[in-house]
Amino acid sequence: MGFTKASPVLGFLAYLSESMIQRADAAHIAPQMVGPKLLKALNNLAQFSLVREAGAVSPELLAEWVGEPGEATRCYEQAHRPPLALVNLCTSLTCSEGSVQRVEQFLTQYGA
Repeated sequence: MGFTKASPVLGFLAYLSESMIQRADAAHIAPQMVGPKLLKALNNLAQFSLVREAGAVSPELLAEWVGEPGEATRCYEQAHRPPLALVNLCTSLTCSEGSVQRVEQFLTQYGA
């Protein structure tokens, strides 16, 4: 899925996510509940346009992309995916200074 700034979906998603977080027990809600799981549930109802060139990049793969290729890179390359047009960097649960630096390095190298 990909939405432009003008999409009415974005405002609705922001509203719905904030509403869910306000009502949820913080000790029992996973970040995915207002991310991938919410989008999947809404997609089942609304049938959003999908962007096949969208993907998710794990913290391990990102570290290899800005450093030395390793097992994560080999696994990614074996999947024979087309080049990615947009990426979810999957670092919402990784709040280290190193992960922030890798994201910044990636964006510097490959653009935002």
